[in-house]
Amino acid sequence: MTPEEPSPAEPPGRIFVGRKLELGELRVGLHRALAGRGGVILVAGEPGIGKSELADRLGNEAASRGAEVLWGRSWEGEGAPPYWRWAQIIRAHLEAGAGADLASLFGVATPYVAQIVPELRDRLPDLPVPPPLDSEQARFRLFDAITTYLKRAAEIRSLVLILDDLHWADKPSLLLLRFLAREMGASRLLVVATYRDVEVSRGHPLAEVLPSLRQERTVERLLLRGLPEEDVRAMLVALRGENVPETLARAISHETEGNPFFVQEIVRHLVDEGVLGGEGVQRTRDPQPPASPQPRRDRCTPFERSRSRAAAGRRSSRGAS
Repeated sequence: MTPEEPSPAEPPGRIFVGRKLELGELRVGLHRALAGRGGVILVAGEPGIGKSELADRLGNEAASRGAEVLWGRSWEGEGAPPYWRWAQIIRAHLEAGAGADLASLFGVATPYVAQIVPELRDRLPDLPVPPPLDSEQARFRLFDAITTYLKRAAEIRSLVLILDDLHWADKPSLLLLRFLAREMGASRLLVVATYRDVEVSRGHPLAEVLPSLRQERTVERLLLRGLPEEDVRAMLVALRGENVPETLARAISHETEGNPFFVQEIVRHLVDEGVLGGEGVQRTRDPQPPASPQPRRDRCTPFERSRSRAAAGRRSSRGAS
C-alpha cells in the first residue's frame, strides 16, 4: 500500500470520517519507516479532536503492512512509575518473543532495564543491582539500551510505537523519547505520539522537552483541527442515518467547532431530548438557538441544553482524545 492508497475497510462499530490530509501525512511517515528512515510524528490537538483514533487508524494500516504495532498508554490515576509507557511497550514485545535470549537483548545494560521492567529480573534472578536511575550515567545506559533494543527489533520486523496522551507522561519518559529520536533516523521504526496542546503550559514537563524534541530532524508535528462542515455532516449520517436536516448539521458543526467527540455527545443528547429520532429523523422544529443571547434556563431549547453539555464536556473531557 502506498501513501495514496485507500484505507482498509472500517471495523464494525467504528466511525471515522475525513482526515484525508492528516492520515496521508501519517502514511508518508509510515512509508519512510518501512523503507528504513525512521521518525517521530507528534499528533497534537484539543481533547476529543480525534488524535488517538487517527493513531489507531494508522496502527491498523501498519499492521496490515506487516509491522508490529505496540502501544504505550497513559495511566489516568496516581502512582504510575516512571517510564510506564516504555515499560508497556518493552513488556509487550518481550511477551511476543517469549523464547528469546533475554540476557543478550539488552547486553550489559540489562540490569538497568530491569528497573522499569521487573519481569526481566524474575526471569534473570542473577542480575546485579545497578545504581539508581536518577544518576545521569545510569539514565544514559538505560536510554542507550532501550534505543538499541528497539532498533534491533525493527531490523527483524518494522515497529510502530504509539505513545498516547503524552501530556500525562513523566519527564524521564519524555527525555527517553528525545534520545530515541536522535538515534532512529536509519531504522525501520516509527513513533506516533499524541498530546493535548491546550494542556502544555509553562512549567509542564512536556513544555520543557518539546522545543528540543521538535528540533530533531526525525521529528514532525501534525496539528489536528476541527472537522469541516461537510465531514461533520458525513459523521452525522454515519451516526444517525440519512435524515439529519442540513440546518441541524450546520448548527452542530458550528457549536462543536467540528470536534468529533462533542459531535457525538451533542447527537446523543439531542436523541435523549427527542429532537432526533433513532434514525436521525428530526422530531421537533428546527432547533436553532433563539434570538435572546442569554435565555432563562427554563426556556432553553433542547439544542441549547445540548450545546451547554458539549461546552461542559470541552472543559472536563479527560477521557476524550
